[in-house]
Amino acid sequence: MADGIATASLQALGLSLYEARIYLGLLQGGPQNGNELSKKAGVPSSKVYSTLNKLASTGLVSQSKRDGLSEYVCVSPEELMRRLRAKFLQPLDYLETALPSFAVERPDPDVVTISNWDTICDNARTLAAAASQRVLLSTWAENLDELRDTLAAADARGVEIFAMIYGEASLEVGSWQRHSYTEIVAARIAGHMLTIVADGREALLAHRPERGEPTGILTKNPVICLMAEEYMHHDFMLERAKEITGLDTWDRWWRSEPSVRAAILGRALAADSDGNGGVPTPRRG
Repeated sequence: MADGIATASLQALGLSLYEARIYLGLLQGGPQNGNELSKKAGVPSSKVYSTLNKLASTGLVSQSKRDGLSEYVCVSPEELMRRLRAKFLQPLDYLETALPSFAVERPDPDVVTISNWDTICDNARTLAAAASQRVLLSTWAENLDELRDTLAAADARGVEIFAMIYGEASLEVGSWQRHSYTEIVAARIAGHMLTIVADGREALLAHRPERGEPTGILTKNPVICLMAEEYMHHDFMLERAKEITGLDTWDRWWRSEPSVRAAILGRALAADSDGNGGVPTPRRG
């Protein structure tokens, strides 16, 4: 087992399989001739001498005479390590300094598109975990469990959390509200959304449609971050205004105003031909 790992390690450092075997064979068996090495190292006799000559050309093996016969010896492990370090570390030291001068400065893209829902949730957690001041979140109830631990950790380090929750769920930290028109919004956008803004500097906006693949964007664009924050601020304030006014009063008002009804229902408007139609009734209480 140890021989196999040592052989593989020597190969990783540039020796061929037969070179590694011969070096280890000499290290373990001492001075040997070609025939002895072939048996000891498991190298075909037709390859032993050509491999020994290559090792000799690099100084890792030298030839000696005993009783008129040629034998081969290898350098010590310490000497081998010294040579390998010199071979690799010198180029690495140079490249570490030189390569950055070849690179062309490219700004990070303003917007990165992501499509897998697990990846979208991973990025949402990353944003919340990196926040130092404030997290604004808008999410459907079924996605909240994927964020709870990260939000709790953010709250524990003093991050302000404001959340709008669509559906029957609650949050143990921060300030949060339940949206009263969850089903209407779901019909309007034909699915669910997840939006999070961290410190006003980075945002994730994602849509999980009723059919098809989810899509999202991750961005540090200040305008998009500002728009996302403002959208959530308005959502929070409108929800609070509904509670103060009374949901029944609010509901009668928007349903009686055609332009407001059209804006609120969007794609669900076709189902509202009689003023209510198939449009779900808003949450009460």
